[in-house]
Amino acid sequence: MSMPKIECTNISKCCAAASLVQSIALEETAISHILNAEGEN
Repeated sequence: MSMPKIECTNISKCCAAASLVQSIALEETAISHILNAEGEN
C-alpha cells in the first residue's frame, strides 16, 4: 500500500486547513488499520 499524496498548488488559509484535515483523516485510517491487524492476531 503506497502513501497517498496531499497536493496543494496554491497555498492559502483554506488550502492549508483542508490539507490539515485530510492529513488527520489519513492518520486515523492508518491507526485503524494497525488496530485491526492487532485485533486479528
